[in-house]
Amino acid sequence: MKPDPDHAELLHELLDESAASGPSANAVLNLVRAEKARRRQRRTLAGAVAGLAVLGLSAVLLLTNDPAPQLAQQIATAPTAEPFAVKRVDDEEFLKLLAQQDQPVALVKLPNGERRLLMVVHQADATSPVD
Repeated sequence: MKPDPDHAELLHELLDESAASGPSANAVLNLVRAEKARRRQRRTLAGAVAGLAVLGLSAVLLLTNDPAPQLAQQIATAPTAEPFAVKRVDDEEFLKLLAQQDQPVALVKLPNGERRLLMVVHQADATSPVD
């Protein structure tokens, strides 16, 4: 079937007029590129603002909750352990110490396999020299 020449002429006129009335393809591409650039800038700016907000909030929290002075004060006021004296005893003194009631005694095995008997003796004079 052959197209009617009147219909072809009418279609040609319609297509030419519609192409002339709208924006060109380059203009549409430029509009799309500009919109994409605006959106990219908006996302970048929003990310930068969010990052700065997080950084500022963390700085404020770190500066207001500084535990270092409290820790230094606790270390300065920590009680010191009282020194204790170690006294070696001979057999007679050892038997006298064992005869006492409520005497804390422990049998200790050292890492090298040696065994020792330890006794805690409360003395009035804790500053006696170590023998």
